[in-house]
Formats: sequence, C-alpha cells, structure tokens
Amino acid sequence: MRSGPGVKSALKTVRMPKPSPRACPASPGGYVRFMKKCIALICGLAGATWSMGHGATDQPPATPPPAAVKKPEAKKPEPEPVIDGIVLSRANGGFLGITLDNGTFKIAFYDKKKKPVAADVTRALARWNPKSTVNAERTVLSPLADGKALGGGKFVRPPYAFKLFLSLMQGDGDDAQVAESYVVDFHD
Repeated sequence: MRSGPGVKSALKTVRMPKPSPRACPASPGGYVRFMKKCIALICGLAGATWSMGHGATDQPPATPPPAAVKKPEAKKPEPEPVIDGIVLSRANGGFLGITLDNGTFKIAFYDKKKKPVAADVTRALARWNPKSTVNAERTVLSPLADGKALGGGKFVRPPYAFKLFLSLMQGDGDDAQVAESYVVDFHD
C-alpha cells in the first residue's frame, strides 16, 4: 500500500467525546467529589451499624443486683516454693536441686512440699565430660556447713552443657553404698 499526500487514508480518526469532570473520578475535581461520596457512604454505614448495637431497646432498665453477702475470707494458699537449678525427683518423694554456686556444684535437698531439709546422704560423686577437655572430670561433694546441701571443691569450667553422672553415697570409707544415681543433661 502506498502512502503519501495524494493517497487518502483508509483509516479515519475517530474522536471520542470528552467526559465531563463530574462523571470522571480521574479528573481533579471529579476525584474529590467521588472520594467525598465514598467517605459519606462509609460513615453512614458505620453509624448505622453502631446504632443497631447501642440504640434504645424495648426492655425495661436493668435493676441493680442485690447486695452481695460477704463470705468469710478463705485462707489464701501459700505459693509453691521454687527450687533453684535443675530439679530432680527422688524415689522417696523429695527433690534435689542441682546448681553451680561460685563455679562448683551444689546439691540441695527438699521434702515433698519443696521445703529445704537436711541431706540424708553422706556424700555424692559427680562425673562429667566437658567440651573443653578430652578426659572426664570428677569431684566429691561433701556436706556444707548448713547440713542441707552438698558442695564440691572442684571448679567447673564453661561451657555448661554436658551430661552429669551423679551418685549419692550412704556410709563412710570402704563401706559406702550407692543409695541413688542420676544422669542429668546439665545446662546453665
């Protein structure tokens, strides 16, 4: 097909009528009017919804409840005591609390109500494999001055993430017997 000044174009230019600013939200004035109508509609719906739940009802006003009869105050139960460290349940119903006190192991003894009691064993043996050394570390925990706990004399180096093998001993010297033994995933 040839083109040029002497050739009439087969395509005609179609003119679209220009929309009025009132009908077109894209024009500056039309957009503002459109938004005002939307906001008015949303506010009207919100107000109608709110008035449905908070409007006047056909029910008579509620009467105040009768005065409550005071009951004698019941004794508040004491809060359950908290055991420090890793807690182990014992066969006799008591508990053990294993902690690190100034870098050494400390084993505290508790009864069924989680109250501190005197240690019922003469000593404890602890063994663990720390990450910082190749060989296992061992220590003997002997009774502390208060008699309610056993404490070790060997410093425990960090990191504090290892299996602790614990044996509670009853008796002295060569006659000592293992009363209880535990394996603990120790972490601090």
